[in-house]
Amino acid sequence: LIFGYFSVNVEFECRVVAANILLKNGMSASFDRDGSFIVAYRDGEKLKRIFDGKVSYVISEPKGIYGAFLKNRRRVGLLLGAVLVFLLFIISSDVVWDVRIEGVSVGEEEQIYRELSEAGLSVGSRWSKLDRNRVEANMLAHSDSVAWLNINRRGSVAYVTVKDKISYFEEEKPLGYANIVAARDCVIEDIRVEIGYPMVKSGESVRAGQILISGVIPTELGGGFCYAKGEIIGRYEDSISVTVERKITEKEYLEKELAECEIIFFGKDINIFKKYGQSDGECDIIEKTDDVTLGKKLPFGIRKTYLHPYKEVTRLMTDDELVSRASSMLSEQLLRFLSDKEPRRMITDAELFEGGYRMNCALVVCSDVTKIQEFKVE
Repeated sequence: LIFGYFSVNVEFECRVVAANILLKNGMSASFDRDGSFIVAYRDGEKLKRIFDGKVSYVISEPKGIYGAFLKNRRRVGLLLGAVLVFLLFIISSDVVWDVRIEGVSVGEEEQIYRELSEAGLSVGSRWSKLDRNRVEANMLAHSDSVAWLNINRRGSVAYVTVKDKISYFEEEKPLGYANIVAARDCVIEDIRVEIGYPMVKSGESVRAGQILISGVIPTELGGGFCYAKGEIIGRYEDSISVTVERKITEKEYLEKELAECEIIFFGKDINIFKKYGQSDGECDIIEKTDDVTLGKKLPFGIRKTYLHPYKEVTRLMTDDELVSRASSMLSEQLLRFLSDKEPRRMITDAELFEGGYRMNCALVVCSDVTKIQEFKVE
């Protein structure tokens, strides 16, 4: 298979003669049912010499690796590519092709990849020079998120099993004394007191700055001072407004052009093309990375950087565009505003004016309305 061979087919009536000739000349062969057998490339000329004129046979072109080389010997590029692939295969067997992390919490992968790289393990590292015990020790000594890890090799892939570090923090107790006061005018919906003396009840209206939970304990309850703690939910009115101008400036993109091309090879970037200089006018920079995959991601890829030039143009939006954009902006602001609040009522109105469009939303919401107000006792 490596040094090449021929496939020889002998007609049925000549097989006995062929077998005798082979034995007489010190050559062995195993005939298949169809009368074919193989012979090493180095014995091809000898076979032709002893068979010619005595046996009716058909001999194939050279096969095997050496046969493929002979067939493609004039295709220099193909041969160089094959040699390069063979050398890469030999070299890459000592290289970490991929690092896969198991047992990590969602969202922590990138942080652990960075910490592993700083500890000495990354795509492109040499297995022969990699001290896994040292990497594990360095990782545990400097990582804030990993309590235990183990590195195993399967083929050219490093599998890292980790366990998250669980940290316990005692809540820092505040020093001194404090009241809890209202952060705004509202109607009290619910009050939960952990420490302190309640000064209001559910259903009461309060003003901003009014004491809700007092840090001064009444004499009949033992007296003294404390740092008040609790949660008070209040109901109040609020509003959100967005305005969209009819006249807008937009980007009009021109044809993009390739500015840089890099080959990613085992975590290393090899620059193969770069256009120097700057593009005339304004432009956006777009970076695109194409990974090579064969079922699994391989440590090869191409990263291309494009310059996408544009010019700014001014135009007037239609009424439909104004309404659509204002609605989208109001929805986004409402999502942010209501992230820590419970809506009770919403009323929306809109106004189309000469220069644009305005939308307003009046709300009644409930949320925590407390504010800490510390005090000193002399």
